[in-house]
Amino acid sequence: MEFLAHQGTPFGQVVEAVAPLRSKSHHPLFQVLLAFQVEPPRLPQVPGLTVRHRELATDTAKFDLTFILAERPESGSGGPGGITGGIEYAADLFEETTARWLADGLLALLRAVVEQPGTPIGMVQLADRPAPDRSAPAH
Repeated sequence: MEFLAHQGTPFGQVVEAVAPLRSKSHHPLFQVLLAFQVEPPRLPQVPGLTVRHRELATDTAKFDLTFILAERPESGSGGPGGITGGIEYAADLFEETTARWLADGLLALLRAVVEQPGTPIGMVQLADRPAPDRSAPAH
Protein backbone atom coordinates (compact mmCIF):
# COMPACT_ATOMS: atom_id res chain seq x y z
CA MET A 1 0.00 0.00 0.00
CA GLU A 2 3.06 2.23 -0.29
CA PHE A 3 1.70 3.60 -3.56
CA LEU A 4 -0.97 5.56 -1.67
CA ALA A 5 1.74 7.86 -0.34
CA HIS A 6 2.40 8.93 -3.94
CA GLN A 7 -1.17 9.32 -5.23
CA GLY A 8 -0.79 13.11 -5.42
CA THR A 9 2.27 12.92 -7.66
CA PRO A 10 1.66 14.78 -10.96
CA PHE A 11 1.27 12.40 -13.91
CA GLY A 12 4.00 14.17 -15.89
CA GLN A 13 6.44 13.48 -13.07
CA VAL A 14 5.49 9.78 -13.07
CA VAL A 15 6.09 9.56 -16.83
CA GLU A 16 9.46 11.28 -16.42
CA ALA A 17 10.48 8.88 -13.61
CA VAL A 18 9.36 5.76 -15.49
CA ALA A 19 10.94 7.00 -18.75
CA PRO A 20 8.98 4.60 -21.00
CA LEU A 21 10.14 3.91 -24.55
CA ARG A 22 8.17 6.15 -26.89
CA SER A 23 6.26 4.84 -29.88
CA LYS A 24 3.52 6.43 -31.92
CA SER A 25 1.82 3.03 -32.19
CA HIS A 26 0.65 2.94 -28.55
CA HIS A 27 0.34 4.93 -25.34
CA PRO A 28 3.67 5.00 -23.46
CA LEU A 29 2.43 3.56 -20.14
CA PHE A 30 -0.66 1.45 -20.73
CA GLN A 31 -3.12 0.40 -23.40
CA VAL A 32 -6.22 -0.48 -21.34
CA LEU A 33 -8.03 1.91 -19.02
CA LEU A 34 -10.80 1.17 -16.54
CA ALA A 35 -12.44 4.40 -15.38
CA PHE A 36 -15.06 4.51 -12.62
CA GLN A 37 -16.91 7.78 -12.02
CA VAL A 38 -18.46 7.83 -8.55
CA GLU A 39 -19.82 11.35 -8.50
CA PRO A 40 -21.69 13.03 -11.33
CA PRO A 41 -19.71 15.77 -13.09
CA ARG A 42 -19.97 19.05 -11.22
CA LEU A 43 -21.36 21.77 -13.40
CA PRO A 44 -20.28 25.36 -13.03
CA GLN A 45 -22.87 27.86 -11.85
CA VAL A 46 -22.96 30.77 -14.30
CA PRO A 47 -25.49 33.54 -13.67
CA GLY A 48 -27.88 33.90 -16.59
CA LEU A 49 -26.82 30.60 -18.24
CA THR A 50 -28.11 27.06 -18.08
CA VAL A 51 -25.19 24.62 -17.97
CA ARG A 52 -25.64 20.94 -18.92
CA HIS A 53 -23.28 17.99 -19.16
CA ARG A 54 -23.04 16.47 -22.64
CA GLU A 55 -21.00 13.49 -23.80
CA LEU A 56 -19.25 14.22 -27.06
CA ALA A 57 -18.41 11.45 -29.47
CA THR A 58 -14.98 12.02 -30.97
CA ASP A 59 -14.75 8.80 -33.00
CA THR A 60 -11.19 8.44 -31.71
CA ALA A 61 -9.88 6.27 -28.91
CA LYS A 62 -7.24 7.71 -26.60
CA PHE A 63 -6.18 4.20 -25.57
CA ASP A 64 -6.42 0.79 -27.20
CA LEU A 65 -9.32 -0.14 -24.93
CA THR A 66 -11.26 1.90 -22.35
CA PHE A 67 -14.02 0.67 -20.06
CA ILE A 68 -16.01 3.57 -18.61
CA LEU A 69 -18.27 2.89 -15.61
CA ALA A 70 -20.35 5.45 -13.75
CA GLU A 71 -22.60 5.26 -10.74
CA ARG A 72 -26.02 6.64 -11.56
CA PRO A 73 -28.18 8.17 -8.86
CA GLU A 74 -31.48 6.55 -8.00
CA SER A 75 -34.32 8.64 -9.32
CA GLY A 76 -35.84 10.71 -6.56
CA SER A 77 -33.71 9.71 -3.56
CA GLY A 78 -30.28 10.67 -4.91
CA GLY A 79 -28.87 7.37 -3.61
CA PRO A 80 -27.13 4.77 -5.79
CA GLY A 81 -29.28 3.54 -8.64
CA GLY A 82 -26.88 1.21 -10.38
CA ILE A 83 -23.91 1.46 -12.68
CA THR A 84 -23.88 2.37 -16.35
CA GLY A 85 -20.99 1.57 -18.62
CA GLY A 86 -19.49 1.97 -22.01
CA ILE A 87 -16.50 0.84 -23.99
CA GLU A 88 -14.22 2.76 -26.31
CA TYR A 89 -11.74 0.92 -28.49
CA ALA A 90 -9.26 1.47 -31.28
CA ALA A 91 -11.07 0.24 -34.38
CA ASP A 92 -7.79 -0.59 -36.09
CA LEU A 93 -7.04 -3.09 -33.29
CA PHE A 94 -10.46 -4.50 -32.35
CA GLU A 95 -13.55 -5.54 -34.27
CA GLU A 96 -16.86 -4.53 -32.72
CA THR A 97 -17.69 -8.17 -31.92
CA THR A 98 -14.41 -8.54 -30.00
CA ALA A 99 -14.97 -5.31 -28.08
CA ARG A 100 -18.49 -6.44 -27.16
CA TRP A 101 -17.12 -9.84 -26.10
CA LEU A 102 -14.58 -8.15 -23.82
CA ALA A 103 -17.26 -5.87 -22.33
CA ASP A 104 -19.54 -8.88 -21.75
CA GLY A 105 -16.61 -10.62 -20.02
CA LEU A 106 -16.14 -7.68 -17.67
CA LEU A 107 -19.87 -7.70 -16.94
CA ALA A 108 -19.73 -11.45 -16.22
CA LEU A 109 -16.81 -10.89 -13.85
CA LEU A 110 -18.63 -8.09 -12.01
CA ARG A 111 -21.76 -10.24 -11.66
CA ALA A 112 -19.69 -13.19 -10.37
CA VAL A 113 -17.97 -10.97 -7.80
CA VAL A 114 -21.37 -9.78 -6.52
CA GLU A 115 -22.62 -13.39 -6.34
CA GLN A 116 -19.41 -14.60 -4.60
CA PRO A 117 -18.57 -11.64 -2.29
CA GLY A 118 -16.23 -13.51 0.08
CA THR A 119 -14.16 -15.10 -2.68
CA PRO A 120 -10.72 -13.67 -3.52
CA ILE A 121 -10.79 -12.22 -7.05
CA GLY A 122 -8.39 -14.86 -8.39
CA MET A 123 -10.71 -17.62 -7.22
CA VAL A 124 -13.98 -16.22 -8.63
CA GLN A 125 -15.60 -18.82 -10.85
CA LEU A 126 -16.62 -17.66 -14.32
CA ALA A 127 -18.62 -19.67 -16.82
CA ASP A 128 -16.75 -20.59 -20.00
CA ARG A 129 -17.58 -18.24 -22.84
CA PRO A 130 -17.10 -19.00 -26.53
CA ALA A 131 -14.71 -16.75 -28.43
CA PRO A 132 -16.32 -13.98 -30.48
CA ASP A 133 -17.60 -14.90 -33.95
CA ARG A 134 -15.15 -13.53 -36.48
CA SER A 135 -16.86 -14.98 -39.54
CA ALA A 136 -18.89 -11.81 -40.18
CA PRO A 137 -17.13 -8.81 -41.72
CA ALA A 138 -16.26 -6.02 -39.25
CA HIS A 139 -17.95 -3.27 -41.26
